[in-house]
Amino acid sequence: MGVGRLIAEHSDQLILDDLQVHPAVEAGGSLGLLPAYVEREHDGRLRELIAAAREGQSGIAVLVGESSTGKTRSCWEAVKALPRDWRLWHPIEPDHAKALITQLDDVKPHTVVWLDEIRRYLLDNREHSAEVAARLRALLADSTRSPVLVLATMWPQDWDVLHTMPGLDAGPDLHANARQLVKGKGIEVRPAFTADELATAHELAAGDPRLGESLARAEQGQITQYLAGAPALLERYQHAPAAAKALLHVAMDARRLGHVRDLPLPLLEAAVPGYLTDRQWDALPENWLRTAVDYLTDQAACRGARSPLYRPRPRGRRSTNEQPGYQLADYLEQHGHTTRRGFVPRSEFWDAVALHANGDDLIALAESAENRCRTRIAFELYRRAAEAGSIAAWRPMIQIRREQEDHTAVEALTREAADAGSPGALLRVAAEMVKNDLEAAEQLAWRAYDAGDPEALLLVAHQHLEAGEHEKGSALLHTVAQKVISQGVDNPFDVRDLSVLLESAGERELAATVALTLAPRDHASAVDDLVKHREDAGNPDAAEELAWRAADIGATGALWGLVRQRDLRDHDAAMALAQRVRGEDRPPWPQVRELEARGDQHAAETLAVRSAAVDSAIHYSWWLSVVLATEKQSDEGESPAPQEDVFWFEEYFIKPSALDRLISLFEQRDPAAATALALSAAIDNVSQSDADPLNGISPVLSQAVTGLVHLMASRERAGEHEAAEQLAWQLVEAGHGYALEPLVLLREEENPTARHTLMEKARRGTLPAAWEWLADQHDDAGELDTADDLALRAAYQGHPSAARELADRRSKAGDNHRAERLWRQLAELGATDAWEELAKLHTKARNWAEAESCARKAIDRGSSYAILALHDVWEGMGHPDADRLLFGLDAEGRASARW
Repeated sequence: MGVGRLIAEHSDQLILDDLQVHPAVEAGGSLGLLPAYVEREHDGRLRELIAAAREGQSGIAVLVGESSTGKTRSCWEAVKALPRDWRLWHPIEPDHAKALITQLDDVKPHTVVWLDEIRRYLLDNREHSAEVAARLRALLADSTRSPVLVLATMWPQDWDVLHTMPGLDAGPDLHANARQLVKGKGIEVRPAFTADELATAHELAAGDPRLGESLARAEQGQITQYLAGAPALLERYQHAPAAAKALLHVAMDARRLGHVRDLPLPLLEAAVPGYLTDRQWDALPENWLRTAVDYLTDQAACRGARSPLYRPRPRGRRSTNEQPGYQLADYLEQHGHTTRRGFVPRSEFWDAVALHANGDDLIALAESAENRCRTRIAFELYRRAAEAGSIAAWRPMIQIRREQEDHTAVEALTREAADAGSPGALLRVAAEMVKNDLEAAEQLAWRAYDAGDPEALLLVAHQHLEAGEHEKGSALLHTVAQKVISQGVDNPFDVRDLSVLLESAGERELAATVALTLAPRDHASAVDDLVKHREDAGNPDAAEELAWRAADIGATGALWGLVRQRDLRDHDAAMALAQRVRGEDRPPWPQVRELEARGDQHAAETLAVRSAAVDSAIHYSWWLSVVLATEKQSDEGESPAPQEDVFWFEEYFIKPSALDRLISLFEQRDPAAATALALSAAIDNVSQSDADPLNGISPVLSQAVTGLVHLMASRERAGEHEAAEQLAWQLVEAGHGYALEPLVLLREEENPTARHTLMEKARRGTLPAAWEWLADQHDDAGELDTADDLALRAAYQGHPSAARELADRRSKAGDNHRAERLWRQLAELGATDAWEELAKLHTKARNWAEAESCARKAIDRGSSYAILALHDVWEGMGHPDADRLLFGLDAEGRASARW
């Protein structure tokens, strides 16, 4: 039968309790539990997914929007259109991630996997999040179980966390699988109704007074928020007695800083004194806690909507020793994220979480403290987590001591971590021992391997091979290789050397298999390394054969790397390979044109999107530079390296001003590639968009944009000017404002006013990405104030990149007044690093008080690197504690003593 229950069996009450749709405010009368539903713009995207599921196609959608915007209700309205034999499964017990992992194999075809607040599955549970994502990807790819449908919701800030790549020193990428799972699957749910949606709501309000009340009282079209009781929640919060408000502030801060489990009442109680003045604390009655909790859990006072604090109904059997916990209404949680963003709690809060938080919560809270330069607090929280059995806590503790240059403490912690089973520490200790005590090192390496890190085993295997012990070394390599092939690894970089080691041990086919297995996970670096190794070892045929095998699975980089490698020794051989590669790699534009001629516009656009990669455009640029240099040698009798062309290529990626020269140069050789090159660099820093303006085409990411620009250029040259411009504006609507630039360049030769015409259209329009492009045009023309205004206009609509670029230009040009205006506006919009930039500006001007204030704001909002800016300020002021900043700040923001 499978997991879940039939969709038809879900009552309105079950939808509220089990699917976690927000209860609506009460309006009297005999109304249903759910208010009338107003169909909105994003529902169309969901309908397409449902239609595909009805046809037998598995799929996933993640509705991304702020709290109480109707995400969960939209998912429910969508699944109601599925046939009656479909089931719906919401994995919750014993916790969200474990429930999904333990029962996912029981999911049968025609099942909806309901993942409301998918952060609970992909972000909150560090131990299982990678496995959850991998298992969900496998489910969606499993044709024997299709169709299945995964519906999820997520807040925008969690979406940003999921899509933020970790730094080079941040350890394994815990979200790599999750990022691939949701890539291109986000559907934006806007916070406010459009004019058309409001009109529909007015029509439905005749039968549902709750909808009529929300239309009359909701501000700025935020209908769903009003229905979910948001105004009542805010009123309850704002007028709360001192103790109740303090409890809410503790809850807001705990959630904001990383506590994901239900909040234990002892934690809330212990932290409250840090949120009250001495006078307020002394005036509290003996029963203050009970009174405050009663006030915050009174659902009737919120007209039936969720109360500010609530205890979730337990599911299944709970331990009798388990402390009851409270959850914060998610609208208030998001309100706290916004209004308390720059607040760092006092020491009472940190003492309370150290005593009462557990597991992953301790690590997340420690990371928040560390990001705010409360280093000692962070270290102590990591220590508590390690004492509770968390292996992950050891790495940041060691890193903190390493940054303090306390080598004795680093060594002691490393040994302690190794004894506790930390893979990173085991690797470090094994690496130190591998030369002098190989047997002991191997024992540690096996412990690390069993804990999930195979890198130490590779070190030992390499040492065995170096010592001539090939049988022992090969056996270890085989063990790791079989694990990689059958199970994969969390961090492919850890086993990047495996293929080359296998090749050195004579295991050539196994080496190739491992490299090709890793290719989709680590951007083919293992393949690149093995191809280079074979070429350097004098096996060019084997190198090329592997590179072509990699290209067959989409990893073309090894082929182009081989071209560059051969060009260092044999230019003719390199060019011959480049010709073959280019022949295979060229997008099928004749087929695109043929599809257009047959009137199949959708198929033409789809083929264009899927056929041209940004990588291909970059490879064209290198290839063309070599070709042009070769032609110069033959035409002019010269034999220089292609320095001028290489210079132009490098300058093109660094300086937008070189774009025109490159366009005209490449246009002579390959017009389509030239246009793609122009755009691929121009949009390089544009954030990826999940908008889908092209009616079913894959979401417009960098790869798709390049293909679409090829198509736009093809239409423009064919005289289809209206179709070309329509496609350009569709790209702009998807967030790629600089798509207008290649269209301008194509038109300017015959129409000198083309740029002005498109600038006027951008100015009159409502697309923020177009305003960004327009700002750049005015900046090039020296109209700085106009450029800044347009960039800020775009930033206020969620497109800050032009404002950042202009602020940086103003700073470098010494235009501090304009730079400060831009950075300050960006800071007010939530850009934490903008406060750091403001601190640097004021430091240069020796405006110490303002510089310190800005640096502290950056730190308190989570920018740990801003401690360097604060150090510069204090050093400039002659502050006696400047050097103590190496040890961070205490809870109140003072420089910590050495510890």
